[in-house]
Amino acid sequence: MIHPKVSEVLEDKGKSLYWLAQETGVAYSTLHKFNKAQTKGIDFRVLDQICAALSCQPGDILIRLPDGAARPSKKGARAK
Repeated sequence: MIHPKVSEVLEDKGKSLYWLAQETGVAYSTLHKFNKAQTKGIDFRVLDQICAALSCQPGDILIRLPDGAARPSKKGARAK
């Protein structure tokens, strides 16, 4: 399963998802759904726009997890 790491990259750069929407011209709702892994896929143009805005490669914002594996928690997140 592929999971996005956009929020982690944005946090490291001190940017927000709103900033990314403004920078790329991609709708905030599209970026939000992608960031929350609530989509079945992503258009390569959108992926390219995200990478251009963040000066990164696709592998910097996507992670592959084995089926059934939990998404890694954010840095410093507390266990519940």
